[in-house]
Amino acid sequence: MHHSETIIVKKSKFYGHCCKIETVEDTILALDALKNSKKRIFNATHNIVAYRLRDKLTNEIHEFRDDDGESGAGDKMLFLLQQMNEMDIWVCVTREYGGILLGPSRFKYINLSCKNVIELLKS
Repeated sequence: MHHSETIIVKKSKFYGHCCKIETVEDTILALDALKNSKKRIFNATHNIVAYRLRDKLTNEIHEFRDDDGESGAGDKMLFLLQQMNEMDIWVCVTREYGGILLGPSRFKYINLSCKNVIELLKS
């Protein structure tokens, strides 16, 4: 699993995690492994998830996103995966809320963390 650098904005921390996947079960294992790897991730305010997966037998594309309470964030991450034409990838962005509301700008940092960790996976 790859992990991005932490982006800190007004005491909130954003960081991304991603890995290649082959099955829907891989996505469940990835999130469980991530949450069990560090207490701060398990206790984070939000662990926002998105993935795109092509079924090897049917060629059908499976897409999923979960906001984990950060309304609309999963949709934005999934849209980014679609725009980047990423496939067979699972991405999670962790946000540790710093006590200061960021408003809509929070989506910029969520997507930046998502994009940064995907670039790490590709390198």
